[in-house]
Amino acid sequence: ILQLLVVSLGMIGLKFRYRPYIDFKNKSFREVLRILPARSVDQGIDNINSIVETRFASQLSVGSVTNFENALVLYNAPVMLIGNAISTAAFPRLTMRLAQGRVDLFRKEFLRVLRTMIWIALPVVVVSFFARGYLARIIFARSNQEIATIFGFLCVAIFFRILYTMISRYFYAHKDTKTPLYVSLFIIFFNIVLSYNLSRPDAYGILGLAIAQSIVAATEVGILVIIMIKRDRKLFDREFLTSVAKSVAVTGFSALAAYIT
Repeated sequence: ILQLLVVSLGMIGLKFRYRPYIDFKNKSFREVLRILPARSVDQGIDNINSIVETRFASQLSVGSVTNFENALVLYNAPVMLIGNAISTAAFPRLTMRLAQGRVDLFRKEFLRVLRTMIWIALPVVVVSFFARGYLARIIFARSNQEIATIFGFLCVAIFFRILYTMISRYFYAHKDTKTPLYVSLFIIFFNIVLSYNLSRPDAYGILGLAIAQSIVAATEVGILVIIMIKRDRKLFDREFLTSVAKSVAVTGFSALAAYIT
């Protein structure tokens, strides 16, 4: 309610006047109706993964479901704070560039934001991995080695989920909601297969769910990147790749410092 009030005050300053009228002949409105179903399904379909993971975790030792969900709380924090926040803020400008017909500026600004997210995400992942025990104890007020271990295996997924929030918006900016949906459908099936095989008591147990998450997150980003390259051969230029390589190299020093600490 408070957020709505703040936005409403801003709209009053813009002299916006609301009229309860829907123009079904409006081209933009019809386009929203066209792309909305696939986007909505893509957003909601991730809940299937949560249901499946909870089902597999419930078959393991007592406390497995709780520990896995607590590890997911730690996992979701950097994804929301870095990935969703930055990608949401950058999205309107990206769509504006395409609306202006400036594909070159769209490409430049997309890579700039993606490069920044990689630069921020890499040290966050490193610190999260080496400080996983401290984070579990600070947030949950007790020492729980299983939460810390699960979170450690989820650290790879953190990096790729952060990238996914921006990469998916590349397609949304092009008004393509079907490609991420089709990839998500495949990824859900892939996750179910991996989770089933890796979470068995004779395999990795509850840790298998975290391992599956990381493999699936990397696979999803990899598939979308391949599609992006096929659509735009000029997207990932030498400057971007060099910058990413430097970020990865510097992350090595972050890992060493975190390990020593």
